[in-house]
Amino acid sequence: MIVGSPSLETLFEQLGLDSSEEAIETFIHTHQLPENVKLGDAPFWTSGQSQLLKEKWHGDDEWAPIIDQLNAELHSDSMPKS
Repeated sequence: MIVGSPSLETLFEQLGLDSSEEAIETFIHTHQLPENVKLGDAPFWTSGQSQLLKEKWHGDDEWAPIIDQLNAELHSDSMPKS
């Protein structure tokens, strides 16, 4: 069950990951995804983590903007630079 206000920190907690600011920054930096890999299909998630992300993202609930943010940050290296 997800509790608390949606944020990257609470999302990382629900995923069972370290939710400190430093840990989140490190995770994002070390887990960059190619443009063609969807967030929920990333190879580093467990099946439970992947399912949670897909359900919350596709459910378009209050967590969708936070998951969109994580998606954008994990794809930031694959985005064209202006």
